[in-house]
Order: sequence, then C-alpha cells, then structure tokens
Amino acid sequence: MATKSSRRPDPPAKRSDATVASGPPAKRSGATVASGPPAKRSGASVASAPPAQRSGASAADAGSAPRKGLRGAAAKVATSFRQIGQAYTITVRTDRKLPLWLLGSFLLVLLVVVGIGTLLGAPGYFAFIGVVLGLLAALIVFGRRAERAAYAQLEGRPGAAAAALNTLKRGWTVTPAVGGTRTLEVVHRAVGRPGIVLVGEGPGRGRLTGLLQNEARRHTRVAPGIPVITVQAGSADGQVPIGGLPRHMRKLAAVLTPADVREVNQRLKALRLGIPQAPHGPLPRGARLPKGLRPPADADLPGGR
Repeated sequence: MATKSSRRPDPPAKRSDATVASGPPAKRSGATVASGPPAKRSGASVASAPPAQRSGASAADAGSAPRKGLRGAAAKVATSFRQIGQAYTITVRTDRKLPLWLLGSFLLVLLVVVGIGTLLGAPGYFAFIGVVLGLLAALIVFGRRAERAAYAQLEGRPGAAAAALNTLKRGWTVTPAVGGTRTLEVVHRAVGRPGIVLVGEGPGRGRLTGLLQNEARRHTRVAPGIPVITVQAGSADGQVPIGGLPRHMRKLAAVLTPADVREVNQRLKALRLGIPQAPHGPLPRGARLPKGLRPPADADLPGGR
C-alpha cells in the first residue's frame, strides 16, 4: 500500500503534450486540412481551367500569330504592286517610251552581269544575280521617269511650284501662297538652313518680279539679318523649271543652324501674310468679293461676260 501511495500522477500538462504528439490528433488535423473550405475553393479553381485546355488554347494562339503576320505581309505586297501599276498607267500616258526604257535597262544590266559570269566560269550563278540587278535598275529608271512625267503634267498650272516644294524633305517648312495678285501671280515661302526662300510663279514676269520684291521687304522687316532669296519658277529664260526646283533648293548654301530656323519660323507666325480667303458657299445677293479677289476690269470671264 505504501508503494502505491508513493507514486504521483503525471501533471495534466504532460498528458496534454503526449496527447498532441499521439497519432489520432495528427489524423484529425490532416482530415481538417483536406476537408477545409480553402481546399475546396482551390480545387474548384483548378478544375475550372484544366492544364490540358489551357495549353491547347496557347498552342492555338501561337499557331494563329504567324498566319496573321503572313496575311499582313501579303496585303502590304499586294498594295505596293497595285500602287506601282497605277503609277505606270499614269506615267505611260505622258511618256510613251517608258516601256522601252524599262526593257533596255533590264537587258543591259543582265547582259553585263552574265558576261562577267561567263568570263569567271559561272554563268548560271551570275545570271540569277543579273536578273535581280536588272529589276532593280528598271525600278530606278521607272521612278525617275515617273517623277519627270509628274512634273511635266504640272508645268504651266497654278500651284505647280507649291507642289514641287512640298516634295522637299526634312529641314524645310513650306507655306504656299503667302502673297499674290489678281492676275494669278503667286509667291510661296520655304524656310530652311539657307534662309527664307520666296518662290514666285505666274504668267506676268514683270508683275511677278515686283511681287517678289515687295514680299522680300516684308519678310526682311520681320526677320532682320536673315537671308531672303527670291526664285522665279517657270520655263522662261532666267527661271527655274518646275522639275528642277527641288534640286535647286537643295543646292543652296546652308548659313543658319537648326535653332535659327526654328526662331525664324516663330517670327514669321506673327506676320500676317497670304491671299485674302474667299467666303465659303454662294455669296449673298448684293455682296461683293474682297478687294484682293476681284478680277481685273479687262479680264476675260467664262461665257464672254
């Protein structure tokens, strides 16, 4: 009896630790993790988008991307060929010798390259290169002849000089019709590193010279110290042809920096220039045109009036 009474029971804390370390609680905790709401929600999200379906959709998108790129490239090539065909149709109306020029340039380059290949002992390889170079030469000749034909069609028409100036690339700011007369003499302005270039066109050479001088004085007052160059566009002696106007502008010596060009453009914005604009739509009864747009008294009006 004394031995039984000497044993002390284990503290409750130790029994609780042993209980936690025993097997059943671990099984219960595992069951809790497996059956808890978060596991169900994550399982539902995975089931809504199976990996096999997601990989199949990605493969379909990856396969459609190259097809879309090929369609876009084919559309661009077709558009380019269509534009070349339209340019050829327009140019051949003015330049009847265009087909002969294209064929001659192609054959000349091809024969030269094949001859070089024959001397080197590889005519077949050089024939392929000759075809490519011949096509390139024909395209270059076609571009030059098309540009010349376009300028020939503009020759003598009002606004032809403005159309030629608009072909100038970066570095130039072109403003058409900054001054004019009632007899269709017009002055256009181009601002670049050579300075302010005033280009005049019109039927009356004497009136055009006076108009250019007046516009040069007005521009000099607004931009003092900036070179003002006057050019007459036309086919008479001392005038620059319409087709050679862009080349003539590019040959002018550059005296200004890009910062000076920007400053000159800002100054010219304050200068009120230009031919008076006609009102849009029919004139009201009894109204008269602005003074700058009235035809001269001796002008020949349509219908003999």
